[in-house]
Amino acid sequence: MKLPTDNNYNDLNLNPYNGNPENGIGSGSLFYEPLITYHEGLQKRVGMFVKDWNLDGKTFTIKFRNGYTWADGTPLTSKDIRIQAELESFVFERDTFNSYKTPDKHTLELEVDSTNPKIVLSKLPGVANVKADIFEKYLKKFKNAKNDSARSKLRTKLLQDVKITEPYSSGPWKITKISSQRVVGKLRKDHPRAKNINIDQIQSQSFSDQASVAQAAISGNIDETGGQLPQTTIKQLTDGPWNWIKIPVPVGGMNAFSPESTFFGVKDDKNEYKVGHRKERQAIAHLLDLDKISKLGGKPVGEPTWQTAMSPKATSQYLTDEIRKNMIDYGRKANEKKATQLMKEAGYEKNNGTWAKGGQSVDLQYKYPSGWQESKIWNATTQMLNDFGIQTTKSGIETTTFFSRTVPNQDFDTGFVGIWLATPDGYPYYGFYNNLGSLTPARTDYNNQTPKIKAPPLNKPNASPKPFDFDEKTNKLGRTSDKAEAKRLIQEIAWASNWWMPFVQIFQKQNYVFVNTSDFDLTVPKDSKKLQVGDFLGYVTREGYLKAK
Repeated sequence: MKLPTDNNYNDLNLNPYNGNPENGIGSGSLFYEPLITYHEGLQKRVGMFVKDWNLDGKTFTIKFRNGYTWADGTPLTSKDIRIQAELESFVFERDTFNSYKTPDKHTLELEVDSTNPKIVLSKLPGVANVKADIFEKYLKKFKNAKNDSARSKLRTKLLQDVKITEPYSSGPWKITKISSQRVVGKLRKDHPRAKNINIDQIQSQSFSDQASVAQAAISGNIDETGGQLPQTTIKQLTDGPWNWIKIPVPVGGMNAFSPESTFFGVKDDKNEYKVGHRKERQAIAHLLDLDKISKLGGKPVGEPTWQTAMSPKATSQYLTDEIRKNMIDYGRKANEKKATQLMKEAGYEKNNGTWAKGGQSVDLQYKYPSGWQESKIWNATTQMLNDFGIQTTKSGIETTTFFSRTVPNQDFDTGFVGIWLATPDGYPYYGFYNNLGSLTPARTDYNNQTPKIKAPPLNKPNASPKPFDFDEKTNKLGRTSDKAEAKRLIQEIAWASNWWMPFVQIFQKQNYVFVNTSDFDLTVPKDSKKLQVGDFLGYVTREGYLKAK
């Protein structure tokens, strides 16, 4: 079975901390056993290597299944997961867990601050891709480091210099061959899930962009692909030997202001960037014609247009009618009159068709993920900004570095990012700080402070603005297990985002997965909830719902 991946195998490095959380291997859940996966169709998490879990007070106990091994026969145990979780706490500078204990080889106990099991689960490793006998020495070095400087040097070394080329795997397929463009895996007959699987060989192939993936699917050179393919490609697939499944997970995009942005180049006397006026961002939110853009990108999002960084589903789930009534409605049609008014209020003048402040024109860099199919969106958005008088240039950024300091010399930048979803398993905004500037050392070196703003109190648009700290609110959201408190915090964050930093949501789609049914059978109906999973190929293949003919 052949499937695509975005990874490049020219310089394969199986160190999971060197540039790729899947060890440089696409479809990592096939080669590395997932701990827990979220089943969108069933709207709950289901255990994979994990058998059961329980949060008692602040002790989180995880039980692992028997009979799992690494491909070389070494038992996969709680020690491997403990070392992986501890190592990630150093590498990613997390403080989710206060202590790690393994009472036996099938049990892991974690002491946590959060009383919300959903949040704790979200911080566990995704797949078992850290083998204890390879990585334990690095954990010991972190623990023995004398200070933060020494740990920082170790972190840099592990992230950049440590290279592991000997294949190892914990999932149903053992890596047997690696070349410059593909990785081949052979089914492990001793794996606990192998009895459900009759696909003996998996080949994960590297493609340079989505257009190449689409062409490979049309020509029959791959057997499965997923995502948001253009309608022209979808029509060609469905005319051939392909069956398709729609994954009921809305995905979409919005124009978001970069966390490192200078917001139109406001500098102080030390020539350091400072956050500009919120009206500049509001002007852009009023300026963009969402109806026009959404038609280029996929299914229009429709109402609401309150621009809170939440999906329509989350907006309706968490925001009351009264709150929405008091929010700023940026509209779906462009409102140049309102955008002009806001720019003038922010201190700009329009000379010869170009907006400027203090005689200096605005330079805006519009970032977008390179290789994506929505090129018409980037072009249309850039054109709208230029037509309005904001000098804008496009910049395609690799997705692996999209949220790093990719545009260091621009006065202002904005970018196209995903939306926060709302499912019963999690909250919108949890991890919101990731897009506000405090995720990685590179970003914190550039902007080490999440913006602290002033906004009117919730549902009181005419009241005097008061201090609002996004970090404080999202940290509380991540720790609470009280649904009423969580809803209130989400409402407060949505309110402040709408007022201070609107995220302009421009389109929404549904994920698709396409399977070559001339060679493979779906053993359950394609509308079955068993198929409605985000990790479609890994879950469906491992559970025996996809069979080779």
